[in-house]
Amino acid sequence: MDRRSFLVLSATALGLAGCTSDADEPAPASTAPSAPEPIPAPDPDADLRARVAASELALIAAYRSAIAEFPRRADELQRFLDQHVDHLARVAPDMALPAAPSASATPSAAPSASPDAGPAVSLQDLADAESAAQAQHVVACDSAQNPALARDLCLMAASEAQHAAVIQSFGRRRTTT
Repeated sequence: MDRRSFLVLSATALGLAGCTSDADEPAPASTAPSAPEPIPAPDPDADLRARVAASELALIAAYRSAIAEFPRRADELQRFLDQHVDHLARVAPDMALPAAPSASATPSAAPSASPDAGPAVSLQDLADAESAAQAQHVVACDSAQNPALARDLCLMAASEAQHAAVIQSFGRRRTTT
């Protein structure tokens, strides 16, 4: 018998030996009573996540209002809104996003007249809100216990700084409305 055949037969024999069981052997661990599931430790960043989620929800509401107020900027503002929805999903994946304003609200109607649209927001208000969120996320990044959350907060802060700069540029281009 050559060496290759011997190795194949040995491996097969060992594999088969490992697959047999003896009635006198104890039951496998999978059929033995299992220990109760350990209770997961509380998230040390839970309060931080809640504060950041509240900030993101406020920005989402502000963007929804701004889109109604500035239909010419709707495409750009919608991209930023979508990014804030993504931010919310990152910091609070189990949080449900509030429903968007109803389609019956028209841009010509005052947004404060519709309870879904929220108060009117100016582009300057929106840029200021982005800057405030950016500053909050920089501080939160430093206090996050979870390294992945800290990274996400840093990226969110950079995104919000960019949003504020772009919104500020709308006025400089003289195409607001």
